[in-house]
Amino acid sequence: MAKLYKLGYESLPHPPYSPDVAPSDYFLFADLKRLLAGKKFRAIMDQSPRQEPIFG
Repeated sequence: MAKLYKLGYESLPHPPYSPDVAPSDYFLFADLKRLLAGKKFRAIMDQSPRQEPIFG
């Protein structure tokens, strides 16, 4: 850390847990990615029925 301060870098405090990178998000999006793999949609509305089982 001393070397970073010497080079002019500043250490910013951060919380030990950040909800925007929670492990539950990784599992949620991995399942969604597998479910939708290889599928093509013409519009946003085409996607809704396929996502309901995951989010419902």
